[in-house]
Amino acid sequence: MKRTPLKRKTPLKAYTSLKSSKSLSAHTSLKQRTPLKAKEQSARKLKEPYHSIFTEDMHRCYITGDTRNVDPHHIFGASRKELSERYGFMLPLRRDWHEGTTYSIHQDRNLELKYKILCEEYWINTLHKTKEEWIAEFGMWWDAKVA
Repeated sequence: MKRTPLKRKTPLKAYTSLKSSKSLSAHTSLKQRTPLKAKEQSARKLKEPYHSIFTEDMHRCYITGDTRNVDPHHIFGASRKELSERYGFMLPLRRDWHEGTTYSIHQDRNLELKYKILCEEYWINTLHKTKEEWIAEFGMWWDAKVA
């Protein structure tokens, strides 16, 4: 089979070198950004401070009582994070309890379910709302997941 050169439907454009009247550094100004804390990186719609139905002090770890390196933990995360903030379903946790490599609340399914069930009980007993309203807001009833 003999190879023939391919013909283009459109001819190639002749490119000229880019010429600038001013230097690039005169046009751009690089702004130094200050690094954000881990929890400030997500766009928080609420401007008031976090609150919790479990504790008044959001600067003290709920489990250990320590005041160093405390992060707010959303009991219902991902798409329900805003609902956790609205209803106060938050826990202040020391960073190793929140995002630890060996043990954390994200790794312990039973501990996580315990606080979800406590939130359901608060919803029913304190807010006087129904199970159907909970399911409409949060998508499922967590009490049934306990084995």
